[in-house]
Amino acid sequence: MCNFFLFFFVSISCNTSSEKEINKKDVLPLNTIKTVAWQMFLVDEYYNVYLKYDTNLLNKHVDWHLYKNVLEINRITQKQYTTSINYYINNPTLYKVFLDSLLVLAEQEKKYNYEKYIKKR
Repeated sequence: MCNFFLFFFVSISCNTSSEKEINKKDVLPLNTIKTVAWQMFLVDEYYNVYLKYDTNLLNKHVDWHLYKNVLEINRITQKQYTTSINYYINNPTLYKVFLDSLLVLAEQEKKYNYEKYIKKR
């Protein structure tokens, strides 16, 4: 999770554009950015649980490749991602909706995994 937040804040700080410079056409829709952010969280969790301590992968920067894969799968660029995140962060009402939608996704995932676990028993 720490790596995602590092990636998240580095990508935000790299983009120094102010709110006025952001073109709304370049901003991804809420459903798209919500899905990408959720996948970034999952990738970060996967890296921290399974790959971080794998000595075969030391110094190979696997986490950055995983993040790039998420962006490629969703057919967006890092610039689109950072522009969209900056836009939502700079608009508090939209940012609240964004965070609330991530919480809803987390609850749905938790419920789905719990039901899957119960069925196996």
